[in-house]
Amino acid sequence: MGRSRPKRRAKAPDHREVIHHLNQRYHREFLRAERLQQSWWYRVIQKLKRLFQREQRPTQIPLTMNPVTPSGRVSIVIPFRDQLGLLRDCIRSIRLSTYRNREIILVNNDSRSASMLRYLRFAQRKGVPVVDCPEDFNFSLLCNRGAEAANGDYLLFLNNDTIVLTPDWLEQLLAVALQSEVGVVGALLLYPDTTIQHAGMWKSRGGWDHIDRGKFETSRHPCAVQAVTGACLMIARELFLEVGGFDESLPIENNDTDLCERVQNQGLKVALAPEAKLIHYESLTRGYSNGEAG
Repeated sequence: MGRSRPKRRAKAPDHREVIHHLNQRYHREFLRAERLQQSWWYRVIQKLKRLFQREQRPTQIPLTMNPVTPSGRVSIVIPFRDQLGLLRDCIRSIRLSTYRNREIILVNNDSRSASMLRYLRFAQRKGVPVVDCPEDFNFSLLCNRGAEAANGDYLLFLNNDTIVLTPDWLEQLLAVALQSEVGVVGALLLYPDTTIQHAGMWKSRGGWDHIDRGKFETSRHPCAVQAVTGACLMIARELFLEVGGFDESLPIENNDTDLCERVQNQGLKVALAPEAKLIHYESLTRGYSNGEAG
């Protein structure tokens, strides 16, 4: 009998290859978003907003970072409704993370597709908690329900239309969250063409807006900002419960900025961890809206 050849180890997935595949997959949706932004009514709205914002400037204050070792369990809460492709790819990118002390909590907002329901049954068999929340869409309610099921020291609220770009994103977020003066931390969110979608938010006369939206990324230091988006928001579980969680009377917009303001009223800062980078396929789950926050 001939010698049996030793089995080859499965090659670990290359993070860049995974991201390239996902970007190709959603290229059509991104082009649709670009076409929307070229429409005449969108341009009119942006011009009006710029008129209100002429006298305002976004505020980013560099943080003094004390050396810390990222620690604590992170509960990643992902609300969703159907859109299996988005959710599955989001979770695949999370699994490439280098920080292991984490759990994923799926908050199912009345998904109906057979493929999604099969996927959720499989996830539950693998030990992933699935919280059913069949009510009308209310982002605040979904996040609060997910938080109730969490066991982590930190809650990370994450949109299902995001893809993690930096494997050490959780370490980067925790390094900022563990600073004694910080209460809420957000990540740098990019469009698929690598321009900035979110680098913190600032309040102008026209409402909340994203800092540096549409610009290309530059090297950044962790900084304090006025607010961060709920698309990727980390907060200590104890603090989240202390301030009352998300306000469920704000079902769609401004629930993230409201939470940030209540945390700041506790004497804590809202910060951006710019080395934690994700792609955000903004509004692919629910469609496009004029609202800037969230």
